Amino acid sequence: MISFINEAATNRGWEIEKLLTTHPYLTKYSKGDIFFYSDGIVNIPINSQSEIIANNKVLTTTILENENIPCIPTKEINIANKDSLYEDFQHFSFNNSNTVVIKPINGQKSEGVYSFNRFEELLKEINKLPKGRPYCISTYYPHKYEIRLILFKKEVQFYYMKPNNEQNILRPLVTKEIPIEKDKLEHLMCISRKAASVLGYDYVSIDFLVGEENEKIIEVNLKPNLYAFIRQFPSNYKKCVTLYEKIFDYKEALLLTK
Repeated sequence: MISFINEAATNRGWEIEKLLTTHPYLTKYSKGDIFFYSDGIVNIPINSQSEIIANNKVLTTTILENENIPCIPTKEINIANKDSLYEDFQHFSFNNSNTVVIKPINGQKSEGVYSFNRFEELLKEINKLPKGRPYCISTYYPHKYEIRLILFKKEVQFYYMKPNNEQNILRPLVTKEIPIEKDKLEHLMCISRKAASVLGYDYVSIDFLVGEENEKIIEVNLKPNLYAFIRQFPSNYKKCVTLYEKIFDYKEALLLTK
């Protein structure tokens, strides 16, 4: 697939250099006397905590909860301590009446996500988890679909329903487009703008689980995979190029003010 990011960079006058000798995925963007590397384009924080928050699902949800922003409550667990693990399971399963979800605190792309209905099931699988990696627990939230909103400078640029993912055992199988009511969409936009502001992000995606009556933030991502969005909706390629043209202009302004 042609890189919409590099097309946007070229459109805005940036030179592109692939640094294959030092890192197969690293790209240098330069314009006159200023330059940055590819990691800079996916994370443009206005808050020094942004990187720390983004890599910790528990910290993210704690901040959102403190601001009364609807999200899935999450807690770090000690998989080596059976007693505390049992207490956490009982709490998040509402005494065995709900499914619990366990996943890495810093996980990506639905990797390492497990669901359990009984504590015995959890104990059976827990020893298979990689040691030394932090995990968190939450309550499974029944939902009709998962939707992602892309924000730049606190404004929603576009949104899309998350595609089916065989690796994500918890995402409903969506076989047809689900209409989203105008009021519901405006409500999601309002929540996402507040979340982006509270967390201090300039470029971010916010994922919601939408249930029958309510919606909750499930994840906040500083590196949204827009390639997956384009694969699902090829007609939106130009929309992604336009977004990154704005990001390159903003990155230039940030570098010139240093």
